[in-house]
Amino acid sequence: MLKSDRIREKLLSEGGTLTLARAIEICRAIESVQETQAEMTAANKTSVPMMKQEIDALKKQYNNKECYFCGAPYTKNHNCPARGKTCSKCNKLNHFAKVCKSKGVNEISQQEAGTSASEFIIDTVNSMLVKHTDGPDAVISIVDQKLDLVFKIDTGAEANVLPVSDYNSMVPKPRLQPTKDILTSYSGERLQVLGFVELCICYKEGEKQVHQFHVVNTDRKPILSRKTSQNMKLIKVILNVQNEPATSMKPETARILEEYGDVFEGVGKLPGKCKIHLKEGAVPTVQPPKRVPFALQEKLKEELDRLEVMGIIEKTTTPTEWVNSIVVVQKPNGSLRICLDPVDLNKWVQRPYHPIPSFDHVAAKCSGSNTFIKLDARQGYWSMELDEESSLLTTFSTTFGRYRWKRYPFGVKSAQDEFQRKMEEVFEGLDIGLIIDDIAGTAANTQDHDAKLRLVLQRAREKGVRFNRDECIFDALSIPYFGHLLTTEGIKADPEKTKAIANMPAPESHEQLQLLLGMYNYLARYIPNLSTLNHPLRELSKSKTYDWTTQHENARKQIQASICKNLSYFDHKSRNVEVIVDTSQHGLGAQLVVDNKTVAFGSRSLSGAEKRYSQIEKEMLAVTYACKHFRQYIYGRTTTVTTDHKPLELILKKPISKAPPRLQRMMIAVQNYDIQVIYRPGSEIPVADALSRLHLPETDPDTQHDSEFTDQTVWVKLDHNARWQKALILEKYEYAPRSYILQTENGKVYRRNRRQIRERNQSMSTEPQFEATSPEPSIPGDQSHISPRAQIGIEHPHSVPSSPTNFPTPPRITTTPAERFAIPLADTATAESPSRSPSHLTQRPRQPLRGTTRSGRITKPPTRLNL
Repeated sequence: MLKSDRIREKLLSEGGTLTLARAIEICRAIESVQETQAEMTAANKTSVPMMKQEIDALKKQYNNKECYFCGAPYTKNHNCPARGKTCSKCNKLNHFAKVCKSKGVNEISQQEAGTSASEFIIDTVNSMLVKHTDGPDAVISIVDQKLDLVFKIDTGAEANVLPVSDYNSMVPKPRLQPTKDILTSYSGERLQVLGFVELCICYKEGEKQVHQFHVVNTDRKPILSRKTSQNMKLIKVILNVQNEPATSMKPETARILEEYGDVFEGVGKLPGKCKIHLKEGAVPTVQPPKRVPFALQEKLKEELDRLEVMGIIEKTTTPTEWVNSIVVVQKPNGSLRICLDPVDLNKWVQRPYHPIPSFDHVAAKCSGSNTFIKLDARQGYWSMELDEESSLLTTFSTTFGRYRWKRYPFGVKSAQDEFQRKMEEVFEGLDIGLIIDDIAGTAANTQDHDAKLRLVLQRAREKGVRFNRDECIFDALSIPYFGHLLTTEGIKADPEKTKAIANMPAPESHEQLQLLLGMYNYLARYIPNLSTLNHPLRELSKSKTYDWTTQHENARKQIQASICKNLSYFDHKSRNVEVIVDTSQHGLGAQLVVDNKTVAFGSRSLSGAEKRYSQIEKEMLAVTYACKHFRQYIYGRTTTVTTDHKPLELILKKPISKAPPRLQRMMIAVQNYDIQVIYRPGSEIPVADALSRLHLPETDPDTQHDSEFTDQTVWVKLDHNARWQKALILEKYEYAPRSYILQTENGKVYRRNRRQIRERNQSMSTEPQFEATSPEPSIPGDQSHISPRAQIGIEHPHSVPSSPTNFPTPPRITTTPAERFAIPLADTATAESPSRSPSHLTQRPRQPLRGTTRSGRITKPPTRLNL
């Protein structure tokens, strides 16, 4: 509290523009003026002439002369009582301790201003005068002296302070060492430092630590500095966005929170009861109670009783088929957390898969926001009530008996889906983002913020939702949300993540390297060229030996420097949506831009088949990739696609039938999008150009097969008894593996599996050429015209080596898809004999062997088309 009315009036006159820095500046200025005025007043009161002052001083000095041995006033016939006496301080004769000239504690290191080696600030205004403070206190044990002292925790202090009175009370006294350090209070007042000592201290039963304490000539409380308090875990620094205290909250918002105070108390209860569904044939299991240390058994009993009073669990004595175990975890504050351990139960639980919104769904609603709200549901799973049958499934055993959960326990794999579904039902119709127990709301101004906050809290009151007040944020310019920061300027990387990466030491093993790569992938949206930058690190992770070199360290530093600071929101109302694409020899790059602000990046590498595409086909492939990658943003709206390839702009203006088959497939794939392709030089689109060269690796293992097989003209069998027909593969079917969308010559479109498709050899003729797995008719007739060597090969296929020579004549072109012809196994001399030339066969050869698993599933068709 301020004692000076003048300072208080000055601070109040500043109004709402007052900041902490401005307040400190005002206080210092007024204190300086007051000190100057006091000095001037004292100087004006001095009216005695200087000469008279000097004479009086000499007289006073003579009259006050004291004995050097006993300290009594000196007289002419003085008989000193100290003669023959021993000093109690230095144990020498003929003087008393009060006039002893040996150095005492109070005379060590009386430093002068300007001779200090370092200067420390004790962050307390007028610290010499303050004897009672309202700051947090901690009882610290001095180990060697077996002394407990009450320290004030001062997060603004840079040094530990120990009053000389506490130092003198220590037995044995630690060695006081001289120092030139200067301790200065927040107001600029210097403290008289007598020296420093090193003390071994501990808090409660924690770790013993040695710290340095400056002994000061003062009678105030000893002080623990910020650094020492952190090392002893007395304080915790949370580098995160926190809600403003109630004192700085806007009055209307504070009134709303006070009105709905019940929403922030207790455990909620959502409407309806939940049921845990089990698979058919579930086998119940009974787990014995886990052993709990004796020191925790009393706390465990207290926690069980507390949960039973709250209605979360209930003690049961009825027989149950399922008995689970529990996991007991001790919190930092000493209390216990009880969690169900349903390992066996989860094997039989049917999960009701409910879609969880992604972060992009929530971020898309934040465009144009000027303020944010964040609400955190308190113990969300416990707000869902279980029915009687499901409650018995969650029975668990302890040394104090069996209990069953009346609310949904943590650990059951169906809990997350059930909670997401119920929360969406509760807040249906409200313009908020909801992921599990975190609610994010946006507003254009304070009035909109208060109106939306009132709607959410009213719905929560009606439906039985409770929020954790300490984790909620109101009327803020930014909020942390699922590892990112939602701000008025756009999406930013969470400072906690970037700081963790910046401060993370170089990994020393493959496991630590995998952790580092995982953090990079988490921030991939902010690192456009991640795949190239982390290439040396990925190669090292694959190596059998671990050797961290300068190359890897440089790659780590480049990634840290290339993290994008800010990404813009996607504005649904904006009509200026642009996708910039580019391609290089090895990759594709794409950039989504709204109102000249980057929203997202995308890049991937080219497969082996795609690298053989012509340049115009690669450019069109980049357009196709960008449309699919940004489908969530551009579908259903007019979008401009910018490319640096002029021919692509021209060919897309022509009918699809005029384009080559491969381009036809790609053009058909983007027909669902309202895009307009325009040309701009590569120098004007540097980001997409860089992304195509610094691409991300391909992640889909089927992409290469798809690229090699799509846009081909093939033969397809539309029915079991139908003939083979020509067809063009348009694209891979998205919802079934190894299935494709085909278009026949009559224009009809079909979906067929790759087993129903055969490759067409375009290099020979328009007739199809098929492989050994195609069905053939049976073998009739005589085989005497086949050469003996060929006959042996047919009867014993493994006894005749293959001949490296070519056929003397090319084989006959087949006329139907199922027709076969003979393969001669004779040598050149035999093959050239007219009487032994191979004849065309209509016999069905033996079915080739196929690799199978134990279940009989074919794992490797011998010569089928490799898709």
